[in-house]
Amino acid sequence: MGWFTGLCLHRSVGPSDDDFEGIEAIAKRMRIFLPSSLFRWYWETWLVVLVMYTTVVLPLGMCFAFEVPTSLLVWDAFVDASFLVNVPICLRTAFVRKDGTIELGPREIFQQYRDTRLLTDALTSIPIDLLFFFGGLRGARPLALAKLPRMLCLRRLSTFVNMMSSTYGVHVMGLLAIFYLLAHWVCSFWWYFGIISGSQGWQVRP
Repeated sequence: MGWFTGLCLHRSVGPSDDDFEGIEAIAKRMRIFLPSSLFRWYWETWLVVLVMYTTVVLPLGMCFAFEVPTSLLVWDAFVDASFLVNVPICLRTAFVRKDGTIELGPREIFQQYRDTRLLTDALTSIPIDLLFFFGGLRGARPLALAKLPRMLCLRRLSTFVNMMSSTYGVHVMGLLAIFYLLAHWVCSFWWYFGIISGSQGWQVRP
């Protein structure tokens, strides 16, 4: 959190509170999360884990025909809930303006969120698994296709890797994870294209 030290508070909060401790105290009173807070760090890390999980599961659902078990639906419903909760959390998170000031105003936070990530987060927060569960649908392929908009969250993964670029080991691991995910998608669709080719598919050809 040291990189926030020395930033000036936006004039809408008060020009006298120009140190980080003052900003933190005011944000706490306003129930606003600072982007450098420990909670935000853990929350972003958790969302990145869920994005990677979704990226692994989606091609399996699209390329391999199987019925989704109830236990997996329950877990995926929890994943849906996490993405849904992310929207109000983002609406209560301050942001840093281009001039280096921290904006704590709820209206300004909403406007900035609306102009950047609100549409993407709204699409990815639709509780698909709950809709399928209560609708009695268990097919993995339609469920995976309905979740395709969640791939918009891949930008969060690249942002996380860039944010960790100062830590060489973590940066390399992040790049390796991205390459693994790409290879996973290619292999899954390679299997699928072989299956739909019937007797000409590579799985059955001598």
